[in-house]
Amino acid sequence: MKNYVQAGNKLTISAPYNVVSGQLVVLKSLFGVAIVDALQGEEVTIDTQGVFELAKEALEVPTGSKAYYHEEAGLLTTNQSHDVVVEGQPDGDGNPTTNTQTVNHPLVGVFVKDAATGDKKAQVKLAAAPC
Repeated sequence: MKNYVQAGNKLTISAPYNVVSGQLVVLKSLFGVAIVDALQGEEVTIDTQGVFELAKEALEVPTGSKAYYHEEAGLLTTNQSHDVVVEGQPDGDGNPTTNTQTVNHPLVGVFVKDAATGDKKAQVKLAAAPC
């Protein structure tokens, strides 16, 4: 087959931010675990398949729960989204206004082992990247 490129379980991308080996790297809909350290903009190889122990938010995680990536926190969560209050334009009287926007977190896998609230990491099986 002349058009085959690679298996796809390891991909080399431009690091979207500084990363350390073993860290989850998320670039839009593409995600994986960094194999080596890399500075932002450098090439980094990520492993896109398997089960990894990754940093999570301080919450209880039952086995089988979906794992979402909370980009602002840089941690995994079971919450699909969170709300952010954004300042809007002043109203007609010059008073400040606020709006609430929902920020969706990308699904990156499933938790494969229970983790307690106090556990800093949890085991996650990476999901296939959406196409």
